[in-house]
Amino acid sequence: MKAIRFSEAIRLGAMLKPQAYHRMYDAVTGGTCALGAALDAVGMLTKWANVWLWTWTATSGGRCPLCMKWDDFVSSMVIHMNDDHKCTRERIADWVATIEPARSRQKSGSLKRNRALPKKQNGAFDQSPNVKICASYVPT
Repeated sequence: MKAIRFSEAIRLGAMLKPQAYHRMYDAVTGGTCALGAALDAVGMLTKWANVWLWTWTATSGGRCPLCMKWDDFVSSMVIHMNDDHKCTRERIADWVATIEPARSRQKSGSLKRNRALPKKQNGAFDQSPNVKICASYVPT
């Protein structure tokens, strides 16, 4: 089974729910940001805090095509384009497609624990849908 490309997952997820800003998932509008759309497309929206499917987005940098801002993490740039420029998720997917690795170089099934998120006292990740998490979303 081949892994879905990040850009393809963003496009597919964009067809499922309206766009949200400053949140992975907005329970009020039912929308998702670009990262949330990608995770929704692969059935991982409610599990996003525990895994990272596209590890290259946390190890590769990118330049915003709109303001030329550089970030060391593609995932942060996707958040920037979604939240700061209000780019459509399709536009973000188009940009991601220009920089993502070829299928043959992607790590299929590679999961990475996200250690950047705050934990509740019982050790479980806070998955409250209205928590602003995009700014701290980049895995380490």
